[in-house]
Formats: sequence, C-alpha cells, structure tokens
Amino acid sequence: MSAVLETSGLRKTYGSTVALADVDLSVESGTVYGLVGPNGAGKSTLIGLVAGLRRPTGGQVGLGVERRRLAVMPDTPRFDPWLTAHEVVDLARAMVAPELGASSVGSALSEVGLADVARRRVGGFSRGMLQRLGIAATIVSEPELLVFDEPASALNRRWTPPAPDGRMGRRRHGGMACSSPARVEQRRSEAPWRSWAEPCSRSDRSWCG
Repeated sequence: MSAVLETSGLRKTYGSTVALADVDLSVESGTVYGLVGPNGAGKSTLIGLVAGLRRPTGGQVGLGVERRRLAVMPDTPRFDPWLTAHEVVDLARAMVAPELGASSVGSALSEVGLADVARRRVGGFSRGMLQRLGIAATIVSEPELLVFDEPASALNRRWTPPAPDGRMGRRRHGGMACSSPARVEQRRSEAPWRSWAEPCSRSDRSWCG
C-alpha cells in the first residue's frame, strides 16, 4: 500500500511554546489513523498543518494525493443558518468536485441520516445534526484523504460516522481522525484506532506539544 499522508520531523512552535515536536507518521491508503490525546496535546494543530491551514516551524508534510483530493472537517462545523442542508452539501460539491452529479449530494445526506431533512434550513438543526451535516459536506466530494477533528463530537451512541471499513475501505481512501480519550473509550469497539498521543507530562512523548 502507498502512503496518502506522511510527515517527517514536523514541528510547530508559538514563541517559546512548543505545540508539536518532531512528529513522524504515515497514513496508508485504505486505513484509518487515530490521534488520541487530551486537550492541548496538539491534535488540532497537527490537522491544521496537514490541511495547509498553518505553516510548520520545521519538518515536512507530504501528500500522496492532490491537495484538492484532501477533505478536512473541523471539530465544530458551522454553516450559514439560512441555507438548507441540501444547499450546504451541494455548495461543498460545487466548490471542490463540480464534475460530480447532483445525486452525490443526496447520497452524502443519506449516508449521515439527513435525507429526510434535506430541505430544512440548518439554523434550526441540533448540534448533533450539524455535526452529521459537516460529515456529509466533507465526504460529498469523494476525497482520497479524509481528515476529521473530533468527528463523534455531539453524536449520540445510536449513530456513528461512516465506518472506516465501509466508505474508506471500498474506495481505498485514507483517513485520520482525532478524539479525546473519553470519546474513544465510549466508541472503542466501533472502529479501529491507533493511539499514540499521550499527556505532555510523559517525557518519552515530547512531540505531543
């Protein structure tokens, strides 16, 4: 398998504060890489560097896919409240993958269980519904690399994000997801995780920031 994402010696500092120190990782095609750590461990910082939203202080980020084939969902997705769910996802499709037909919007909404409310304005959506809408807007373009920041946030246990061995496995995607230890304990049996982020007091994990 080829890597869709690799980092080498990745480092980010803010003045004298070290957010990340010498992170080396490799995410293979068709796999899910889970980042697990407490608040302040540097998970969101790493995602920002991978997404190109922040500049590293040192080290490198290497993508095995075109930049436009990378999709990132923040931990708290926000949308203009006057848009409908269908319009939100269709806008994401039009901006990133205009070659895909309108049917992809319905498919993405169905995959996250929002097909029945596709024409409702999102200003009246609950926090969990907004989280699922964010997932739909992320997957609608059929990216080759999916990066989620706290994808299970605000979701109840009756619904979980698309399974890694489903959408990602079928289409040979790679994926990275990060979460706090509490959420991982709740969903440990529902998805494979590779845990490597630890509290920063651990001297052998100095890179966690």
